[in-house]
Amino acid sequence: ERFKNFETKSEFLKVDLESTSLEVGNQFDFAYGRFIFSHLQNPLEAMVNVFSCLKDKGILAVEDVDFKGSFCYPTCAAYDKYVECYEQAGKLKGANPLIGPSLPTLLKKAGFSEVCFHIFHPCHSEGIEKTIHALTFDNISPALIELKLLEEETANEVSEELWEFTRREDAILGLPRIWQVYGVK
Repeated sequence: ERFKNFETKSEFLKVDLESTSLEVGNQFDFAYGRFIFSHLQNPLEAMVNVFSCLKDKGILAVEDVDFKGSFCYPTCAAYDKYVECYEQAGKLKGANPLIGPSLPTLLKKAGFSEVCFHIFHPCHSEGIEKTIHALTFDNISPALIELKLLEEETANEVSEELWEFTRREDAILGLPRIWQVYGVK
């Protein structure tokens, strides 16, 4: 009843965030980016561009990773190799898989105020979510081989050991810490 006269309008816009010529003006109340900024070569420039698209008091909400937060229990050499290779590949490709802790500062540098953050750390000991690391490794293996971070035989061995570890009942797998940050224009 309270919101019966409340009208909402959602509009989705696909743009190149790193383009310096975003010509959409300050027309949006809210912008959201999930796991985007860690893949950009210049995340600060992208945030400045988003800032220019927001109305006064508009909000940018960002979720992105701090891959250093990844963990497993008990220890697993294949898991450690996966994390090492993921971080190295990201850096070689110009990405930043450790961007999470820098997000509050980046938002402030982009002009946002009232910057706040929360950290979410998903962990799994059962269910399909427990397979995320093994699936990710299998999907990035061709790139790891192409970047010469692993030989194909080693990649296959790591994959096999990682899947075996994932099936262990006592295994706990922690995803990267996810930084949830927002700021106001």
